[in-house]
Amino acid sequence: LAAARELSLPGMDHLGGGFVGRSLMTLVGHTSNFGAIVPKLVSSAAHLGGWTRTMSESNGFSSAKVGTTFSEYVATSNWEMVLGINTLPYYTMDWVGCTDEQRKRYSEYAGRINYMTAGGTHIAPVAVLYPIATAWAHFNPKEGNLNGGRQRAWADPGMDRLQCIYEDTARSLLEAQIDFDFVDEDDIAGASLENDALGHWIRIGAERFSAVALPGAEIIGEAAARKLGEFAAVGGRVYAVGVLPERGRREIETTAVRDIVSEWKLIAEPCETGEVVGSEIRRDVILGP
Repeated sequence: LAAARELSLPGMDHLGGGFVGRSLMTLVGHTSNFGAIVPKLVSSAAHLGGWTRTMSESNGFSSAKVGTTFSEYVATSNWEMVLGINTLPYYTMDWVGCTDEQRKRYSEYAGRINYMTAGGTHIAPVAVLYPIATAWAHFNPKEGNLNGGRQRAWADPGMDRLQCIYEDTARSLLEAQIDFDFVDEDDIAGASLENDALGHWIRIGAERFSAVALPGAEIIGEAAARKLGEFAAVGGRVYAVGVLPERGRREIETTAVRDIVSEWKLIAEPCETGEVVGSEIRRDVILGP
């Protein structure tokens, strides 16, 4: 996240149309079915870095005879756009049974969406901590490359649990029509607090949030914890999802962190995050079926 925001055009790959809305880790036994949220990570980096464009090199592994279908191309574009991608360079315009008319329709459709979503000002009510400190504590890459042994690389049950909580929290918020940005601990520690007629806010760069969610964050630095403690003390919403932080980044920080987080609200089931947060924050628009 910190590295991506330094790019003038934060980007990613999203290859193939079959991974929309779920994690690649489901292919190797990972238990969450609510993944494929990397586009949101990329768009969050753009918002934090002050960039207006994001990109995704999308839909590889296909041809006129095998691979992705036309409907999957459209579905992938829609999913990425919802999560903040607004530039879609494709290195193949082939899909199963592709025709020139379909290529024309798709190019016009993607181009219009790209144009429409590249302007305006992004506003999201919730900041979601990118729990990299907890990931560092658990991740232990095994021998062998990821292409041939993804399951071995995710053998630590703590890492698997963190990935599930992280993905399920994000998907739950999206299903509840609650937009969010991922932020890191440095963002939180350096944030400012604001108060106006609409409520209490934590400002990070050009964005401000009325709530902060911490998915699976067993570890958090004391500086970030203290800022969130100050935010909660004046009426801001702070949610620990799945687990309350139990350690600081350094051993000397742990006692202070435990004292601070004891006042935060715990959402035990990540899939309920959207419902809980949605019932407690101000919501201007909710779309019906």
